[in-house]
Amino acid sequence: MELAKQASADKVFGDGEWSELRAFHAEQLKDEARRLCGTNDAGEVPPSCDVAYGDTDLPRDTNARALVTQTAEAADKVPDESRALVVAQAIDAATTAELGIEDPTPIDEKDTDALEAAKQLISAEYAVEYGLDIASAYADDQLQGRIDHLRTLHDARLAVLHHAFPAADLPAREAGYEIPQGAPTTTADAVAFVDTLEKDLIDRWRAAAATADSPEWRELAILLAGHAQRAA
Repeated sequence: MELAKQASADKVFGDGEWSELRAFHAEQLKDEARRLCGTNDAGEVPPSCDVAYGDTDLPRDTNARALVTQTAEAADKVPDESRALVVAQAIDAATTAELGIEDPTPIDEKDTDALEAAKQLISAEYAVEYGLDIASAYADDQLQGRIDHLRTLHDARLAVLHHAFPAADLPAREAGYEIPQGAPTTTADAVAFVDTLEKDLIDRWRAAAATADSPEWRELAILLAGHAQRAA
């Protein structure tokens, strides 16, 4: 409910798309609180489950960058089953606000879970770039422009991951990668192929953020997930 109150404050004091997004978040969080409370024998939410704000003052409004940091820390405090929801909200906020990913804080190299997740994501980014190379062979001007733009964004995320783990032994780009869905053979196929590559990668980034064990890695993964989602 603290997160819901913050979302409501952002709705009230914000404007445009940000206000609309945070209004949606506030209702999502209140619904999640009701779901966690369950219902009594009469099929009603117990009186002890208070999802009203009462007469308390709303907190000051915040921006998307502060929300990402707040969520990275709060995700350890909400029930495990609610973590994916609050992280997803932060990712969508990062996407809407077009948050940058420059100058990330290096992650503690002793955080082996974060390092392993980063290695898998680096390999996934490289695999998508390899897929974009294949799609280029069948791309028209419009698709090629999109591919060129996507390559720049993939390279930016890869650079951030290398900067975040400066002393780690990270995966190198391989000569080739398996393409489970098969290579395209027409321009239409190539468009759908690129769509699938990017969607699957976004899903991986969102999952990495939701399952991150440390606030530092969770915050970085949220920002990079928002960056990937915005590109799509």
